Amino acid sequence: LLLSADVGLCLTLAATSRITPVRSLNWIDSAPAQAVESRTFCSLRRAQRCTSTCCSAAADFNEIGKLPFEPVPELGPAETIFVICAGLKYNNWPRLDAGIERLYHYLTPRGRVALAPTPPKSGLQGGVTLDYFLENAGSAALGSLLMCSHFKLVGDLTITPGAETRGRLATQMVEVINEPDDAMLTALVTAPRSHHEAILDAVRRGVPPPELPVPVTPVPRRAWYVFSLEEERRPPYQGCWLLKEMFPMQKTKLQILNEGGEEFDGPDVD
Repeated sequence: LLLSADVGLCLTLAATSRITPVRSLNWIDSAPAQAVESRTFCSLRRAQRCTSTCCSAAADFNEIGKLPFEPVPELGPAETIFVICAGLKYNNWPRLDAGIERLYHYLTPRGRVALAPTPPKSGLQGGVTLDYFLENAGSAALGSLLMCSHFKLVGDLTITPGAETRGRLATQMVEVINEPDDAMLTALVTAPRSHHEAILDAVRRGVPPPELPVPVTPVPRRAWYVFSLEEERRPPYQGCWLLKEMFPMQKTKLQILNEGGEEFDGPDVD
């Protein structure tokens, strides 16, 4: 959440033509242009009604804090994905890294290990603690969703019936968009106070502001991920949907190189 001083700083920078104010601050605008396909967070009840939704409007920050930090049976698979992605979009509300903490609780044990692998002990990988997860979690999907400009659940939700050894499975594609100006604004707001003071001093003296101390991490402007969930059958989350993993849809360089058939031309030989 931007403090008044930080908002003033951003507007000061906008006056120096380094940031376009309307586009950069659209995520705190309460009147989005895409009112038809965008929805604000107003309560858990609203999240329960969400199926295919685009999140680019500003949130009521008090209502974001009301989204459940742990799985509840009342949320279906699409609503669970919505709550996870919304938390990561507004990661630092109502407290620092609240979105990543929520993600931890919504993950299966294997999902936690996949995002934050622990050093093996006696040939085995033990459970991932919350502190360890907050310090070490990372993936392409996590990087895209954190402080993203907006996200959207696209396509149909697919549900596979349960079996004797597991609950139902669900898959859903999610589109994530990160605007460059939003990434710059996030880096600016999270910069040290000393850097803010240096910028204000430069503006007063009429000289170019200093560069950000940490470069903005490059993330794709548009990316797609497939969320895989499983319905839990055992306490304490019996009847809840838990996130197993998030598959990136973008092909790796190895996959691209493997396209096109055989490695060598000519007939096969024994």
